[in-house]
Amino acid sequence: MSALPRRPKRISNIVILKEGPRRIILDPLTTKWVFCDQEAYRLFRNCDGHRSVRDLVGGRTSVSARRVLKQLVSAGFVYQKKPPVRKARDWPDGFAEVMFASMHVSADCNMRCRYCYAEAGDRRNQMMPFDVVTKTIDRLMALPCRRLTIHWGGGEPLLAFETVLRGVAYARRMFEKVGKDIKFLLQTNGTLLTRQKARILNEMGVEIGISIDGPPGLDCARVYPDGGTTSADTLQGIKNALQEKCQFGVIVTLTSISADHVEEVLDYLLNLGISEIKINPCQRLGRAAKNPKWCVSPTEFLKAKIKAFEHLAERNPKLLLGNSRKLLENLSFPVKSSLCHSTPSCGAGLRMLGFDTNGDVYPCDQFVGTSPELLVGNIFMESLSDMLRSPVIMNLRRRTVYELKKCSNCIWRHFCGAGCAVAAFWYYRTLLKEDPYCEFRKRFYRYLLHKAVERPAVLKEL
Repeated sequence: MSALPRRPKRISNIVILKEGPRRIILDPLTTKWVFCDQEAYRLFRNCDGHRSVRDLVGGRTSVSARRVLKQLVSAGFVYQKKPPVRKARDWPDGFAEVMFASMHVSADCNMRCRYCYAEAGDRRNQMMPFDVVTKTIDRLMALPCRRLTIHWGGGEPLLAFETVLRGVAYARRMFEKVGKDIKFLLQTNGTLLTRQKARILNEMGVEIGISIDGPPGLDCARVYPDGGTTSADTLQGIKNALQEKCQFGVIVTLTSISADHVEEVLDYLLNLGISEIKINPCQRLGRAAKNPKWCVSPTEFLKAKIKAFEHLAERNPKLLLGNSRKLLENLSFPVKSSLCHSTPSCGAGLRMLGFDTNGDVYPCDQFVGTSPELLVGNIFMESLSDMLRSPVIMNLRRRTVYELKKCSNCIWRHFCGAGCAVAAFWYYRTLLKEDPYCEFRKRFYRYLLHKAVERPAVLKEL
């Protein structure tokens, strides 16, 4: 660690977060932060550029005080003469690398979930022809991406199982020819996942995500077209994936029914042997916009998310790390470039694209089919490079925390990146607004920072 400056001076425009005796010094621009106890905080406040190190530590010649000063200098919070360069992460001048492609191989679904964001099943028997699959893969391969994840979704992708298998084989063959890395995910409701299908997907290296909202009774929004329960069939699909030792996790959509029972939901899934669990709120998107009774407010979701965090921490800190990795990484690393968890905006149209059954291209999978004004192009009409210069994408590149009024002065702006553009569009009918769950994000990041201070070992494992 470098020598201490003669007359340390603290940087300006920082934020002090206080909770009990703890202080967290936060730089909203770079997202750097450091924990201070009361003595260290007093030391920091006295770094005014006029007092020497001897003045600051007094007659104590304290080793701990000097160590704190060195940590503050190393973190960029204290300097000698020239203030450190403080620059926020920004999109590059060129195009960000497309890392994630979601292919809606089926617009149909064997279920009719009451809140379905994709409104799956409204377009009966509409599947992605294989020539659309191959053309999409060819277009993706032409992009200057080094690695790519192809996500098979819909609708219910297992209704197009053979197309998925042929698509995986074709994509792997084409990408290996040019030495690029490729990964495959498939998101399913689980009811059609037999052991044979699970085995084949596992052998082909396809990771599986299964949507389930909890034990019977709490997943009552996930039903068949006749209103019948899907719980037993989804559970069997999960068991099949476990028996075949598939790489898989689950996505839970918390509804107004399950939000108060999040610990019960977690215990149900953990007791099945599931360790990868992602929890999302039911928002007013798609079919849920017509059935808002299923939705949870930002405040309700915050309460449930904190309960879930505390419950996982109590059961197993490693589970906590695995299921909160992206949010915790946003606390720990200055570069925030993982799809939705990006800054200064989400990764829609920049790091991810969504493809409809007919080859129409949208900025991300949740934009698919939402509105003609968000259509980027079609894979049979032009290259993806040209589409990435389209007015829709250019408009998305303008949706940054610098341009959005509510975000521009928010201390959490570079942790959050303005949140989800899709949710903003559904709520406000414009891309140029913040995520409607803004209050949840601000309060949850503050909670996470203080928890990171309590549990530093979790961050060390990242």
